Amino acid sequence: ITGGNSREPPRRIYAFFSKQAGDSIQVHGEAQKVMENLVGSSWWKNFELDLFVLSTYDSFRDTIRNSSDRNVVTAYFAGHCGEDGSLCFNKDSSGVEMEMLGPKFVVRPIAGARRGAGPAGGTIEATVLNTCYSRALGLALREHGVMHVVCWHGKVRDAIAAKFAEEFFKELTRSPTNYKEAFEAGRLEVERLDASAADCLCFLSDVGQVDISPALLEAQDNAGAGSGCGSGSGASLHTDATVPGKVAEDGDDSRMANNTK
Repeated sequence: ITGGNSREPPRRIYAFFSKQAGDSIQVHGEAQKVMENLVGSSWWKNFELDLFVLSTYDSFRDTIRNSSDRNVVTAYFAGHCGEDGSLCFNKDSSGVEMEMLGPKFVVRPIAGARRGAGPAGGTIEATVLNTCYSRALGLALREHGVMHVVCWHGKVRDAIAAKFAEEFFKELTRSPTNYKEAFEAGRLEVERLDASAADCLCFLSDVGQVDISPALLEAQDNAGAGSGCGSGSGASLHTDATVPGKVAEDGDDSRMANNTK
């Protein structure tokens, strides 16, 4: 899907949607519709968008591996994620069977295609994990050098996730390299609709990091909680403009997750 004109290689977004055929959970369909509607808008510019529906792990890995050739700057995900950071993929194009794969399976291909990776250099600047429980995966991506990661701590309602995506990309098309402003625009819209959900949103980056507060994380761990995100007051947020990412060796847990969203 094409939008905007430029003499420079177009900046491209890859959007992945893994779901079961006829899935009753609407986050995939809503998010896909949001993306299609955005790129069809008269004001869409500065990006081209490719949608990958019923994505298998093999197709995801191979697509990301070759993403630098197409100047892909943002990888976007909507679907199921486990509390341990496992991401859901279709086993085949029929969409009948699914598999949950832990962070190390997802991190390796994206980290290999990130901007600054390898002698040839990748192009991916940001990964947007618009799915429940994706903070663990987001942290792993940052540890392996991905510049900007958007993710959620705990659960998020389908309609809220879709609305965040809409506002995030509206702002990003206006200012194509300012991911922090795009995040803030999306988060503000989420706060307008559900203040407590806004407390779940995280922006992991060297540029004005916004993360869940250590105190709230400790309280939830002590209580054995994983679904609450805060009071909606903003008190659960911890902001740090100088938190660096580090490139580490793969050592993430790849356990299968039983609790998915």
